[in-house]
Amino acid sequence: MAAWAALDGCEPTPASVQVAPQVRLLRFDCPAGTEVAWYAVEGGGHTWPGSFEVPWLGSVTDQISATELMLDFFDAHPAATGVG
Repeated sequence: MAAWAALDGCEPTPASVQVAPQVRLLRFDCPAGTEVAWYAVEGGGHTWPGSFEVPWLGSVTDQISATELMLDFFDAHPAATGVG
């Protein structure tokens, strides 16, 4: 994530906010129009947050929904495709 932040001209150290008992949001301070952030799920397995449990993949959290978070991110950062 630090490499992405550097490519986008962001500050080198992310801020950390506990957004739920099991989830921290780490976000870099970036120039307008860019964003580098990730959600760290403490104790989570190799699973999709907000999805169903698959026992052999480990624990899944319902404290956030990865799908909703991604859709919100894409809504806030539309690609400059030149289409439309």
